[in-house]
Amino acid sequence: MLRHPELRVFSSGEAVLVDRPGRRRDLLLDCGDESAARHVVVPGLNAAGYRRLGTLVISHGDIRHGGGATQAMERLEIPRLGLPKVRMRSPGLSRLAPWAMRHHVEVENLSAPDRFLDWDVVHPWPDERFARADDAALCLHGVLEGWRILLAPDLGPLGQEALVRHHGGTLTADVLVTGIPRSGEAATDRFLAAVRPRLLIVATGRLPATERTPRTTRRRLLGQAFHVLFTEDVGALRLRFGRELEVFDSRGGRVLVLERGRDQGIEMTR
Repeated sequence: MLRHPELRVFSSGEAVLVDRPGRRRDLLLDCGDESAARHVVVPGLNAAGYRRLGTLVISHGDIRHGGGATQAMERLEIPRLGLPKVRMRSPGLSRLAPWAMRHHVEVENLSAPDRFLDWDVVHPWPDERFARADDAALCLHGVLEGWRILLAPDLGPLGQEALVRHHGGTLTADVLVTGIPRSGEAATDRFLAAVRPRLLIVATGRLPATERTPRTTRRRLLGQAFHVLFTEDVGALRLRFGRELEVFDSRGGRVLVLERGRDQGIEMTR
């Protein structure tokens, strides 16, 4: 039985699993495109012992993040789907809600300031409009065993500005998980100053090369006064939350340990 909540970040950079005790509280945020869901995400979850999950949330209208949703829902018997209230322009993703209803999957449309399961939806607000899907990515803020978590998948710079404008000093998180938007800077300095993370996980894939973290962004982030891990370097990560926050790589090796108030056992890939 799971004693402590865990968070798993896939090496493809397009899926994050939040595992709390009890199936109904489990949440898969994004699932990759159809190929990633079929060959990486679902098999990876099965290998880790997950046969069923409670909820899938698709963060935004990017086929790389939600194109495999029907695969994931069918193979993991997921009974609940969370979708952004904002309109998704991708034809494949716009058909998700009708598909889910035909297959008796509960659908919930999300925007700030909704409370969903144990998470606060902090972005976007229902009256906000963005030209780029990454700027409208659903962002979730929550607490696992006293550790504050912000999930901001591929959030673009305009979305980051809006998030800071709405939440300011209440946005702080011990762990920030984000990715590389298609356009604009990831995790801008202003955004990081508002979040003040102790650990930043940049969820990116190795292939194609365009998915990797740009060198200038990598140098800037590694120059910050917090820990940074890139999944394109270390692969999939598993975070276990308790009195300590332990971070493990895909082979089970411990990469990092954070204690409340001080850090130990630091090993970082740069």
